[in-house]
Amino acid sequence: MVKSIIKKLTSSEIIKKLSGTAGVNFVGLFVGFISQTVLARYLGTHEYGIFVYAFSWVMLLSILGRFGFDNLIINRLPSYLKKKKYSEIKGLSYFSKLFSYLLSVVLGVLFFGTMYMLDLSNIVQSSYTFLIGFFFVLPLLIISYINQGFLVGLKQVVVANIPIMIIRHVLLIAFIILCYYVFGSVTSLEAMLLNGLAFLVVAEISFRWVKDNFQFPFKTIKNEFRIKNWLVNSFPFLLYSGASFINRKVDILILGGLVSATNVGIYNAAAKLVMIISVGSNITSLVSKPHISDFFAEGKISKIESYSCKVAWANFSYSLAAFSCIVLFGEYFLLIFGNEFKRGYDVLMIFAIGYLIVSTISISGLILIMTKYEKIGSNIELGITVFNILLNIVLIPKYGAIGAAFATSFTLILRSFVAFLFVRSKFDINPTVFNTQETRKLIKSLG
Repeated sequence: MVKSIIKKLTSSEIIKKLSGTAGVNFVGLFVGFISQTVLARYLGTHEYGIFVYAFSWVMLLSILGRFGFDNLIINRLPSYLKKKKYSEIKGLSYFSKLFSYLLSVVLGVLFFGTMYMLDLSNIVQSSYTFLIGFFFVLPLLIISYINQGFLVGLKQVVVANIPIMIIRHVLLIAFIILCYYVFGSVTSLEAMLLNGLAFLVVAEISFRWVKDNFQFPFKTIKNEFRIKNWLVNSFPFLLYSGASFINRKVDILILGGLVSATNVGIYNAAAKLVMIISVGSNITSLVSKPHISDFFAEGKISKIESYSCKVAWANFSYSLAAFSCIVLFGEYFLLIFGNEFKRGYDVLMIFAIGYLIVSTISISGLILIMTKYEKIGSNIELGITVFNILLNIVLIPKYGAIGAAFATSFTLILRSFVAFLFVRSKFDINPTVFNTQETRKLIKSLG
């Protein structure tokens, strides 16, 4: 019976794609964890905290700079390919990168100028680190994520994350170690510069992979632009992605502004470690986006429910195993970063509980954003983001990192639950592990 279940699992198309993407994400998680460990050990808690704080702002501006094009590409590319709209594909590739690059430069100038005039100490004292981040790393980061969007839209979900999640971290590790042994030390400024060099390589590699996967003569096709249409339809994705990112990073952004860089470093170590759990949601999200979009375009709502329930169970099963591992060994894992990082254990446990709960219903938000209800998904994200910001502002001054962890975890749970209620209302489906009918079908198919 066990052999039969394994055979059915491995023959499932969903499991094949999940396992392939999972393999890349596990390797990426491991390499990313090593890179953060190397950074933390060679920079120390204070310089590491500055790097994390600056790069968090770079990541936020990258969301704004992408303007939702990475998700718009995933949403539109399957349809463009079916209808052989190759000119629009090339036009979208060209315009999305040019527009995002120019926007990133404008955002960098506006943000850095504003923050410097406000005399925010964490930014003024490390101004060169922020300058390198905004005007070197940011544009390359945006281009890399847009290339990733094309790979996912081409259903190359297994390899889509390799450049950003694996190659970039491997290069960063090598650069940091080399810099340390050549100069004897590494600062946050040098780390940010080396991070930019890694993204430069990643942007080039991912672009070549995208071109290699197009089944038409990319160079000879003329550009065709639908600029107004693309901007209008990418904006809801921008709101969703921006609000989603702020929900994940507002704790670090506020913690760095109200507390200290050292606390940010310790807090981020716990946040990186808990990614062992959240990687399940990242995997299912990448795999599910094009399929949910296809099912909706074909009007197969029942397939969305069945597919989503299977994905939800895969996500929860993995998350439960990862949660158990963190409960048992989390304190020892934190020591890998250094003795000072052991103080982040309570933060780690709060995160772990929150992510485990979210794993049961997290796909609901994805269903909204990949169907015609992307505006509802965006509005949910915006509302939850405001709540998250306020909760962090209230809790961080009194409870520090513990307050930030609680605010973020509670907000993530609330966001997923609200999205589930809307999916239930609009589609009359239950895309979670609590769908007993679909769960029975899943168990029966495995038995």
